[in-house]
Amino acid sequence: MDFRIVDINNELSSQNIAAAKIVRFKKKGTSDPIPTVLVDEIGKTNRIEIKIGRLIFKVSKFIENPKLCYKCLKCGHTQLRCNNIKRCKNCGGSHDVNSTLHIKYFRCEEAHDALSKECRFFSLEKDIINLEREKDLIPGSAEESHFAYFCTNCKG
Repeated sequence: MDFRIVDINNELSSQNIAAAKIVRFKKKGTSDPIPTVLVDEIGKTNRIEIKIGRLIFKVSKFIENPKLCYKCLKCGHTQLRCNNIKRCKNCGGSHDVNSTLHIKYFRCEEAHDALSKECRFFSLEKDIINLEREKDLIPGSAEESHFAYFCTNCKG
């Protein structure tokens, strides 16, 4: 399969599939494409397959991870766009060197570093992103109601 993004877009358009984004993935360390293509379709869909050229691709839901800032250690943005203070990933303190004395994430007060994907705040952010995708909501619109639900139903 050697489809360019423009070819994929043309093929999808001919099937009345509107794509917001198309991404070709490559083999690690090379420019060789692999047979995985991310198509961010506009609107809700329950497709099980998409035809591109003579090939039929199985469709699966893309579960997006939240953006995580390695500077302030909060979700929703990256360090390139961060204006917050740098925080220690182990204790949340505002020092440059990571503390080795005590590991506790400052947002949830649990014993893990801020980059843990097991954190309930990371899971919450992931749920919000995927709820917005599933319900076709404007990004950021599900956060307030979902967060309120989370805070009333969580332990701690």
